Amino acid sequence: QLSITGIIAVGLTFVILTAEIDLSVAAVANAVGISVAYFTIQPDYVNIDNVPLQGWIAVILALAAALAFGLVTAFGMNLVGIPSFIMTLAIMQIANGVSALLVRGQIAYSYPEFITMLGSGSIFGIRWTIIVAILFLGIGHLALTYTRFGRYIYMTGGNREAAEYSGVNVKLIIGSVMVISAVCSGIAGMLAVAYFGSAQQN
Repeated sequence: QLSITGIIAVGLTFVILTAEIDLSVAAVANAVGISVAYFTIQPDYVNIDNVPLQGWIAVILALAAALAFGLVTAFGMNLVGIPSFIMTLAIMQIANGVSALLVRGQIAYSYPEFITMLGSGSIFGIRWTIIVAILFLGIGHLALTYTRFGRYIYMTGGNREAAEYSGVNVKLIIGSVMVISAVCSGIAGMLAVAYFGSAQQN
């Protein structure tokens, strides 16, 4: 379970380093986890009016949903000018609404094979969730420490005005980290439903 939280934390680290906040991570994770179940064939006893598709399509659509949440957040912050606290609070409510709309109080139990393997399987006695979390932590560390994008994130969080005068596209950086946070939350949400064995509104 800590591995799933760790994946969310990687995305949230990018956001916090730019001096912003994302309150929607848990709601987005839940909504994306429910989305991947919504697009998967469910047992007959599950009373959900879903759209069953092939596993890989379900995963892609769920990732697209996570990406959409991040893009809407970035749009509201950068083009409308809504502070991150308010914008992500709104996205949290929207994501909760999406969760309620898809399952309507029911519980889903089936997910694509790939997600089930990553969420509840293991290799050589090590859970796949731990391996995925370590992979995310490693990529996050490399991105923040050794790339220009990582330096721009630190610059934006340290002194936004100075970063702008230095030629950094601050709005693009902020929008990017919000998308990264949403995608990390979405991936964690998909793994979480397989780990816990059910996808439900709460």
